[in-house]
Amino acid sequence: MRGGLATILGLIGGVLIIVGVLIGGLIAGLGDLIAGNGRGFAGLLYAGVIDLVLGLLILVFTSYSRSHPPPDKAGGGVVLIVLAAIVWFFAGGSLFFVFVVIGAVLALLAGILFLLESAFRTPAR
Repeated sequence: MRGGLATILGLIGGVLIIVGVLIGGLIAGLGDLIAGNGRGFAGLLYAGVIDLVLGLLILVFTSYSRSHPPPDKAGGGVVLIVLAAIVWFFAGGSLFFVFVVIGAVLALLAGILFLLESAFRTPAR
């Protein structure tokens, strides 16, 4: 199988980011709305939308990296590493986004594994 462990980590990471945004945003958003904290709700909504889009991009680039040969696989791995770092930056401030941070770590590991797989395999002739 092409990119077995890296693909699994990338897909689980992307799904965890999306689920974490939905669950964390629901819990924290309801808390902010009940407390009347509009600024906190707006900040949470802003970070949640960005993390949701980045989670979808992680899923797209994981499937891209899985289906392409080693030179493109390395490019997909670099993109996964950058996306995971951005997700981690936006979710790091909120305790409610724990699943998002775990998903970002898994996506980071997937990107590293795609890079290593590309570095140690030669393209098919």
